[in-house]
Amino acid sequence: MKFIDEKGRIFGLVNYFDLLVILLIGVLAAGLLYVKNNNITEVINSNQQKEVIIDFYVSGVRNVTVDNIEVGDIVKNSETRKVLGEVIEKTVGPKQETIVLKSGQVKKVDIPDKYDMILRVKGFGDVNGDEIMLANKDCKIGLLMTIESPKIQTTPVIYGLEIVE
Repeated sequence: MKFIDEKGRIFGLVNYFDLLVILLIGVLAAGLLYVKNNNITEVINSNQQKEVIIDFYVSGVRNVTVDNIEVGDIVKNSETRKVLGEVIEKTVGPKQETIVLKSGQVKKVDIPDKYDMILRVKGFGDVNGDEIMLANKDCKIGLLMTIESPKIQTTPVIYGLEIVE
């Protein structure tokens, strides 16, 4: 019996071209499986849920907003409708503006019926290097984010971020 017969079959059983195609498919499948498993492990190791404290600065709101958000309220991102975390601290002060008097003197004055509020929210987010994702949104200091609690909706600026180790 010849190694390759007159029809191009190896030992008269299978065509050498068909064997090459089967081997190529097997090698590609094994390589794809190897790469996929390594990528899943890398993603699992790189995206870690960590406790994050985020400070929101809400400027110039009325007492209705201030009175309707309390420590313990759950805050969501209005765009994704996913939970950001729980309000752990609320600091409220009068809204102030700087004015220049006719004499040239610079003075800070309180704006009646307007308040500045800082909300401290504790939640869990995906931390990957220098990226922090809460409620499927990238969080960076200076970004505006529309948030809502059970009673209010407002658009504060992210004022501070802290990853709790």
